[in-house]
Amino acid sequence: MEERIERSSYLGGFADYYNIVRDVSREWLTILIVTLCSGLIAYMVQVSLYRPVYQTRTTMVITATGTYNDIFSNIRSASGSAESFSQLLNSSVLRNMVAKEMGQDKFVGNARAEVLSDSNLLVLTVEADTPEIAFKEMKGILQYYSVLTYELMGNIRLTLLEPPKASDAPVNPLNARVLVFKVMVITLLAMIVLLSALSALRDTIRNSRDVERKLDTRLLATVHRERKTVSQLPRFKKDKRSILITNPATSFRFTETLRKLASRTVNLMNERSASSLLITSVTENEGKSTIVSNLALAMAEEGNRVLLIDADFRKPALYKVLNMKEADFMGLSDYLLQDIEPEQAKKLILTVPGTSLDCILNKNAMPQTMEMLSSSRMRDLIRFLQKRYDYVLVDSSPMQMVADAEEIADMVDACMLVVRQHLVEARQINDGIDALSSRKDNRVLGCVFNYARSGRFGSVGSFAYGNSSYGYGYGGHYDR
Repeated sequence: MEERIERSSYLGGFADYYNIVRDVSREWLTILIVTLCSGLIAYMVQVSLYRPVYQTRTTMVITATGTYNDIFSNIRSASGSAESFSQLLNSSVLRNMVAKEMGQDKFVGNARAEVLSDSNLLVLTVEADTPEIAFKEMKGILQYYSVLTYELMGNIRLTLLEPPKASDAPVNPLNARVLVFKVMVITLLAMIVLLSALSALRDTIRNSRDVERKLDTRLLATVHRERKTVSQLPRFKKDKRSILITNPATSFRFTETLRKLASRTVNLMNERSASSLLITSVTENEGKSTIVSNLALAMAEEGNRVLLIDADFRKPALYKVLNMKEADFMGLSDYLLQDIEPEQAKKLILTVPGTSLDCILNKNAMPQTMEMLSSSRMRDLIRFLQKRYDYVLVDSSPMQMVADAEEIADMVDACMLVVRQHLVEARQINDGIDALSSRKDNRVLGCVFNYARSGRFGSVGSFAYGNSSYGYGYGGHYDR
């Protein structure tokens, strides 16, 4: 394999805002699930770690005993006794006495004392896991504090000013809502940043220049996005339509692009003396069926005898694109399964109404197709039809799904690849080009860069690949 053309720096992808937004929006369900799960986990962790704290408080007046007893000496005594009283509260002597009085093994709460600023008021606080324990331990402290303070601080007298009360609510209520909200917002932003970075780093085909830089083939045409739905005024209802150059609702840009592609294709095929052309893609939803239908119509408009064959046996779509849903016809798979000579192939051929384009269609999916394709009947049919038409165009299944396209490539003179914007890695596309060119050199005429969006952010429309696309899509998985 020849060395790949030097890849452009991935930093250019960061400027492709629309593709990044589209990739991120396609993962909205993943983002939602991860964000909700992170919030749920944060809530469960907070609940499991949460320990309620109940508080019982009481206030005492500190009075200095002695000859000079005034407000200033009381305040000085209060400021100096707060630390001593806190040490007393947490001493083993008092704690053991209270625990014994309560019938407990140990003092389980947390007691502290603090003096109100510029006063001789001492606030005693006991905190515990339940309001009952906090209240009982406070009562126990008040039962023994006078004896101990007299022994340790003989010149200090404590007078109970406010009796203790049991609290009915924790002082540290569980506020999970704020934490859960913060975690979910952080997770959401992290997911958006991560997916945006992954999108920007993907080595896909983002514009026409990427085709020349990254792919081992020429660019035949850039087909811009064409809406598949149109509004029906005045009701503003949207009806689906086929994206065909014969449809007056199809834009001028799309029509002219396909006609120019047809002229270039005819010239390239004539240079190679080729009369049969395979049009395929690497994966599904790249719009190849719409491209091949319009290419065949445009080539027929130039006065050529053109036959279009739907060889996508897995999920045929040309009969939908060409508005032949109601037509009663023999499918190509029916022909290959029956004992019919190539000369009787005219039973297969339909003419698209209002055009000179002939076609052989498929309607029913056939999961087991390799036996039909590998047999001589398909090859003999294409050889027979090449003698009766100027050009035979064949639409096949995507290469990444099954090996049908490579099998058909051996039966035709040339190949063309449809590449959708920012969908498939450049490496995979080049592998597909190599597979198509493995038997004959210069077999691949080039590629069509499909579903391109103009403008910095692209045209306004659906982020999804289905309803708004002019590719019909497969809506499921291929049967291998």
